Amino acid sequence: MMSERKFWVLAVAIAVLVIGAALFWPEFRYRTALPKYKLGMTAEALEREIGVQIDLHKNGNYLPEGEDDLNKRRHFCYDARVARDFVELDFNDFHELIAITKRTPLARLGLRERRLHSMFKMPAQ
Repeated sequence: MMSERKFWVLAVAIAVLVIGAALFWPEFRYRTALPKYKLGMTAEALEREIGVQIDLHKNGNYLPEGEDDLNKRRHFCYDARVARDFVELDFNDFHELIAITKRTPLARLGLRERRLHSMFKMPAQ
């Protein structure tokens, strides 16, 4: 009887460890990788600096013709996922990094986090 109880305690402990690792390892990976992604850097410079290929995908968000450079710099035009670091990167028309979004399991459960370039704190002109 005692050995069966120990078995269930051990099984529950292992299950808790596996679930904890599945939830918290991505969070740890995201937090340690985040400083590598400097807002304002181009996708090409990021590739060279961190050694990860960044595949830019047009996100379908288009600006009307004749927009000024400030609006083009604030415009979310391309995105890229870096699965190993659990991040989604948003780039403007000049391929500059303007936002970083967390894509961990906890983010899918509602604990979202997004970092925006400081230019979004300025009023639009």
